[in-house]
Amino acid sequence: FEVLIGSSRSHLWDQMQVWEDVFLDAVAQERDIIGLDQGPAEMMERYYSLSNADRKRLELDEDRLLAVMLYNL
Repeated sequence: FEVLIGSSRSHLWDQMQVWEDVFLDAVAQERDIIGLDQGPAEMMERYYSLSNADRKRLELDEDRLLAVMLYNL
């Protein structure tokens, strides 16, 4: 399409490191907003104290966050 309208393709699309950094920054920000970006030891303690159903819900929430962020990029 870009060739047909005479514009050159941006090299940004080929820079995988840029996209990886954008994705990781966005995920970190979202995790911080919803409270999933606390200290690792504290998070593991909280995780192990949850029931199996709550653990599964937390895992699904994390998966949903990653999927939404990837889709939006």
